[in-house]
Amino acid sequence: PAQGVAELGPPRAQLGRGGLRATLRGLLEPLNRNYVAALKKVERELALAGDYESAIAARNERRLVAEILVAANIGEPESDPSEEPAVADPPFSETARTLTLTASEATLTEGATPAGSSVAVGDTDATLTWKLPEPMPGGFDVSVTYSSGGDASLWVRERFFRLKGEIGAGESATVKLGTLKITADADAITLQAIELPPEGLHIESVTLTESPE
Repeated sequence: PAQGVAELGPPRAQLGRGGLRATLRGLLEPLNRNYVAALKKVERELALAGDYESAIAARNERRLVAEILVAANIGEPESDPSEEPAVADPPFSETARTLTLTASEATLTEGATPAGSSVAVGDTDATLTWKLPEPMPGGFDVSVTYSSGGDASLWVRERFFRLKGEIGAGESATVKLGTLKITADADAITLQAIELPPEGLHIESVTLTESPE
């Protein structure tokens, strides 16, 4: 180089394929270790705070960065249960991806009391929670079988998303509440009554059926 002018970067002879790859690895490895881990932490914190839209945006960016790192031969592909083949073995039926969660299988909080084959719900703070037997990402129609002397409103939620549905008076009635999106890393479903008739209600089961939409 000309006198008094510093030469930037390694000599041209070193900038072969191996030299470029080593340089790129040195630049991107901190991104692999720090940025992806930070995005995962942000995603979890946003989800816990109920900001599901931002949590999903953080997840999408994390996956995009991971793909870039893999393309540069610097990272390992993220395992994503949503890319695995759908499992049609029990506890799902063979003809449709359907899972029925009975009240007797639920974990209960205060205000929810076992009552034979059902659970009596007498408090809007009470919840019934079921562990999912395996990852089951996708949209699922949610139906609840219940007995109630009056109208009630229910939440059904997974890790990120939730569904609000209305039910009326009925005896061992089954009502479709709507469609709930279940994410790949959701491991449980929770039901909570947010409005109850004076005498409460009885939950018998919740059924998840994969939506064709």
